[in-house]
Amino acid sequence: MNAKRQLYDPRVSVEFNPTAYNNEQLFLKYIDQYLIPTLNDEPGLFVFDSAEFHKTTAVLERLQQHDIVPSIIPGGCTSLIQPLDISINKPLKEIILDFTDGAIYS
Repeated sequence: MNAKRQLYDPRVSVEFNPTAYNNEQLFLKYIDQYLIPTLNDEPGLFVFDSAEFHKTTAVLERLQQHDIVPSIIPGGCTSLIQPLDISINKPLKEIILDFTDGAIYS
């Protein structure tokens, strides 16, 4: 795993596990290390899909402890929310890419 980890930019967080699938432990780590600090003790809304590890008691309690409201997109709803990919996600990703390129190459 250490050899693979070295293939990534050190500013990128990469996690490995035996199954190569996300799980409750990794999701809690993400919440603790990235989501909570990003919100700076402010309430927040966190939208994610209905994967089983997203809905565990431990995950939901952690979010509640930090005043983060979970919004779980039910399975089978991809076609209903797909317009977000075109109208919001694509332009946002383009802005992020431009910003990142500017930071790296300037």
